[in-house]
Amino acid sequence: MPIFDAPPMAQQCQASGTFLAAAAGSISLPAITGMRTVLTGVTLTCGVATGTVHGIWTVTDGTWSQSYYIMMSATIIPAPVDLTLQPGVYASAFGTAITISVPAITSGAPYALSAQGYYTTD
Repeated sequence: MPIFDAPPMAQQCQASGTFLAAAAGSISLPAITGMRTVLTGVTLTCGVATGTVHGIWTVTDGTWSQSYYIMMSATIIPAPVDLTLQPGVYASAFGTAITISVPAITSGAPYALSAQGYYTTD
């Protein structure tokens, strides 16, 4: 997933994790002192669902929180679910991480979660 509207001197960052079926998961774009974390996208990749899978992604920096509804179905070939944030979502303060959490996916399939973004002094 490309990073949109990053300033010329921005430093790219990403985080990822793999999780067992029926387990909640979370990943974080870590904090860097003197830099502001900006989230530009999240990707969820899941194996074949045994039923309809739905839940709420939560994105937070501890001060603010945003929620995004996701849904996949066993009748659709699994494909990554991409959430593109343009412009990016800025952490509320310099030196603050952004965490993405996904509820337990009870489809019987393991899944992977990745996030992309950048750090800036803006």
